Amino acid sequence: MLNIKQLNYFIDSLDGVNQTQKVNFAETFTKNYQVIINLDTLYKTGQDTSLTISSDFYSNFTGPDRAKIISYAISTARNIKKTLDYQVQSFKTKDELLVKHKIVWHRKFTLSFACLVLFFIGAPLGAIIRKGGLGLPTVISILFFILYHIISMIGEKSALKGAMEVTGGMWLSSLILLPLGFFLTLKATSDSPLMDMEVWNKVIRQINPSRFFPKHRNAPVQANEKNQ
Repeated sequence: MLNIKQLNYFIDSLDGVNQTQKVNFAETFTKNYQVIINLDTLYKTGQDTSLTISSDFYSNFTGPDRAKIISYAISTARNIKKTLDYQVQSFKTKDELLVKHKIVWHRKFTLSFACLVLFFIGAPLGAIIRKGGLGLPTVISILFFILYHIISMIGEKSALKGAMEVTGGMWLSSLILLPLGFFLTLKATSDSPLMDMEVWNKVIRQINPSRFFPKHRNAPVQANEKNQ
C-alpha cells in the first residue's frame, strides 16, 4: 500500500540498517572471541600483542583439567555456532524484507508496462488471425498471458531467493515478450499471413521428404534389383 516515495524511503532505511548491523557484528565478533582466534596459528591480524601458546600445552594438564578444557571448548564452539546461526537467519530475514520492498517498487512499473506488451501481442493477433472469429484470438491471447504470468512468477521467486537481481527478475517476462509483440505488430502492419492455416498447409505439402531422406528414395530401386 506504499507509494513510490514511501518505498524509496523504506528501501534506503532498511539498506542502511542492514549494512550497519552487518559491520557492527563483524567488528564485535572478533573482539568477543579474541582468545579463541589467537589460538589459531593461521589467523593473521595487523597488531597481535597476545602471548604465543605452544601447540603441546595440552600435555601439561592432568586428566580432570583436560576434561574441563574439552568441555569448555565444546561449549564455546556450540555458543559460537548458535550465535552465528541466529545472526545468519536474522540477516536473511532482513534482506528478504528489503528485497520485498524492491519487488513492490518494480511491480508498480512492470504491471503498467506489461499492459502495453500484452496489447502489442493481442491486438496484432486479432488482425493476423482472419478466421475463427473471436474465439481463436482470445484463446491464443490467454495462452500468452499465462506464459507471461509463469515467467513473471519465476523471475519474482528467483529475485526473492537471491538467484537473480531484483531488476532482472521483475522485468524478465516483459523483456522476453516485448520482441514477440514487436514481431507480431510488424507482421500485422505488413498484412502477413502468419496464422493462416491454408498457407501453412501449402508449405507442408511442398516439402519433399526425399530431400531430407535420400536413402528412402533409392530403397525401392535397390529392392527391385535384388528381386530380379
